[in-house]
Amino acid sequence: MSFVIKGGLFREVGSINSVYKNKKGGKMNKKFTLLGLVIIALAWIIPIFTKPIMAEEATSIYQDSWIDYNKNGKIDVYEDPNSPIERRVKDLLSRMTLDEKIGQVLQLHLPVLHLPL
Repeated sequence: MSFVIKGGLFREVGSINSVYKNKKGGKMNKKFTLLGLVIIALAWIIPIFTKPIMAEEATSIYQDSWIDYNKNGKIDVYEDPNSPIERRVKDLLSRMTLDEKIGQVLQLHLPVLHLPL
């Protein structure tokens, strides 16, 4: 096995190149291997740089005297603890879809089974 300088890079002449030349589509295998390595590297690097951005954008839903359930940054009627309960319920029900209302009515609370130890 020997090495030849070609185009400013060392290129191995011998067994490894002969294996790639003898395989059908050997050059494609090299390209797909390189592409796979690039994809793996990006999958590892991208979350490193995006986590701080996402952490900065995250805001707390807990305000001084109320909880911002829908994260819109303002106090809505159903979030206002000083509003009458009837008004809060009416506002919340007007925001819910029919599927959400049905889901609230059909929730099952099964008893917890306590097994002897």
